[in-house]
Amino acid sequence: MTRQNWFIIGAVFIFLMLALWIVGTVRAGSNTARAVTTPIATALTEANVTAKGSIVPLRYARLSFGVNGTVAQLLVKEGDKVKAGDVLAQLDPADLKLQAQNAQDAIDIATATLAQAKTPATPDEVSVAEANYRAAQANYDRVKNGVTSSELTILQSTLSKAEAALQLAQAAYDRVGGSSNPMIAMLPQSLALQQATSDYQIAKANFDIKVKTDAPTLASAEAALISSRVALDTKKNGARATDLAVLDARIKQARTVLAQAQATLAKATLVAPFDGTVTSVSLRPGETINAGAVALTIADLSQWRVETSDMDEWGAARVRVGQSVKVSVNAFASKVLTGKVTNIASQSVTLSTGDISYVVTIALDQVDPDVRWGMTVKVEFQKQ
Repeated sequence: MTRQNWFIIGAVFIFLMLALWIVGTVRAGSNTARAVTTPIATALTEANVTAKGSIVPLRYARLSFGVNGTVAQLLVKEGDKVKAGDVLAQLDPADLKLQAQNAQDAIDIATATLAQAKTPATPDEVSVAEANYRAAQANYDRVKNGVTSSELTILQSTLSKAEAALQLAQAAYDRVGGSSNPMIAMLPQSLALQQATSDYQIAKANFDIKVKTDAPTLASAEAALISSRVALDTKKNGARATDLAVLDARIKQARTVLAQAQATLAKATLVAPFDGTVTSVSLRPGETINAGAVALTIADLSQWRVETSDMDEWGAARVRVGQSVKVSVNAFASKVLTGKVTNIASQSVTLSTGDISYVVTIALDQVDPDVRWGMTVKVEFQKQ
C-alpha cells in the first residue's frame, strides 16, 4: 500500500471521529434543554392565577331624576341609613301637577259630554233645535235663490237715490270752489258731500251683498244648514253610535294623557330602591338639576365583594365559579380576606392599555369593618 493510500485512509478516519463528536454534543444539549424546560412548563401550569381588583358593595345604585327641575326637598345626607321605598329627594312638582290636573279635567269634560249625548232631549230643547233649523233653511234659500223682484226694486231705488244725492252734493261742492277753496272745510257743502258719499257707499254695499251672492257665502249658509239638521236629529233621536264611539275614544285618550302626566310626576321623586346607606349626595335644595345627572348614590354595605380589573384571557380560562380565593388589601400590611368566585364575565372589556380583561366577581366570606368602597386588592385564586 502506497503512502498516498495511507494518507487517504487517515483523513477518512479523522472525519468520522469528528462527525461522531458533533452528534454526541447535539444530543447532550437537547437532553439538557428538555431537563430545563420541562420543570418551567410544569411550574407555569401549576402556578396560581392572580389579578388586581377593588372592593365594592354587595349592590349599589346611582340615582337620578327622570325630568329636569329645581330641587325642592333633600331629605337625606351622606351616611344616612334608608329603607326601600323611602323618599330621598324631590323636585318642585308644581308644573307637573298642573299637567296632571289638566289631563284629569279633560277626562271629566269628555265624560260629561258622553253622558250629555246619552241623555234624551227635553221638548223645549227639541223646539229650539227645530227653530234653528228653519232659520238656517230660510237663510240658505235666500242666499241660493237671491232676492225677490220686489226686494230688488227697493234695493235699486235706494241705490239710485243715493247716487243722485251724491251727484247733487258734488255739484254744490264744486260751485263754492271745491278743494281749491281754503275755507271749504268750514262750508255746509263740504259736510253735505261727506254725508252723501257715506249714504251711497251703504246703499251700494247692501245692493252687492243681497244681489251678488259669492261662493263662500253660499258654502257657509249650507254648512250652517247641515249643522242645524244634525243637531235637530240628535235632539229627536239621540246621539248616533258613531258619535258615542268618538266620545268614548276621547275619554280613553284623556286617560292615557293623565297616566303619562302621572308617570312624569313620579320621575320628580327619588325613592330608595333597596335598604342601604347613602354614600354620596350631589345636589342641594334650590339648585336646578338635569334629568339623568347622578343625584344620590345608595349602597348595601352589609356585605363586600371584589371585582377584578386586569384578569387576562389566560387567567379567565383557568378560573371557575366556586373557586376559593385569598384577597390581600393593599391599604393594610397584613390583612388577608377569603372568598369564593361567584361570577366570571362572559364578555371582555378593553382596558386603556388596549389589553382585554374579564371581570371576575368574588363574594367575601366576612365583613371587615376596616375596608372601604374602592380599596384596591390583590386576588390569588387557590388551586382546586
